[in-house]
Amino acid sequence: PPPPPRARADLPALLSRSSIVLFGDSLTQRGFERDGWAAAVADYYGRRADVYNRGYGGYNARWGAELAPALLPPPLPGAGRHMLVTVWFGANDAALPSERAHVPLSEFEAHLDGVVTRAARAAHRVVVVTPPPVHGPTRLAYQRRKYGDKASGVEERTTELSAAYPPAPKS
Repeated sequence: PPPPPRARADLPALLSRSSIVLFGDSLTQRGFERDGWAAAVADYYGRRADVYNRGYGGYNARWGAELAPALLPPPLPGAGRHMLVTVWFGANDAALPSERAHVPLSEFEAHLDGVVTRAARAAHRVVVVTPPPVHGPTRLAYQRRKYGDKASGVEERTTELSAAYPPAPKS
């Protein structure tokens, strides 16, 4: 093995890394599962950036907007900004209006715009990810696995609903 490094005055600068924040719902949270997209980002940026997963299962843009001030504060004077922030909400927001996590489209747009504005102040780059399409039979199978006999059998998320939720703010 190589000898241990000697104490160096410039060691803190050598050890400092850029940071990447992945912010969103369960699609972000589960991104570190085997072969997940967040794991691929962390692998790609290994030793060059620390990747922070801030995915919250079941969250929507309304609840994400409440967390954003704590997760994405403006950089302190003399401190660097994040290299990148991803923002991925919309899958839960676009659920049927009867679902707890549903957020009406106009409210979703306002919350997403606020989160992205905050992220832009905290990072050099912001990537906003669109809600994905929904495969009904897979969604119903998930419902049966999760709730068993109590599964509603109703598709509470659809591709048509998700497609109405825009991938990026208007401003």
